[in-house]
Amino acid sequence: AVLHNGLRDSGRHGVARIVMGSRELPVVLRPLGRVIAMTALEFANRVRSSTDYESEVDVVTVSPAESR
Repeated sequence: AVLHNGLRDSGRHGVARIVMGSRELPVVLRPLGRVIAMTALEFANRVRSSTDYESEVDVVTVSPAESR
């Protein structure tokens, strides 16, 4: 409750490190309603470019009726 109230009242987010599956990850903590939400962050060298996946995506044609 102390951390939640402090984050909420100051309008700030917290930064922490956690261990998940034998990996240490930086996370952002933020108040969300009555709970604290945690978002795991990845280092740039662990994130693949979206162009790496483009060959796996089928080209799809959408009709005007479907896009309404």
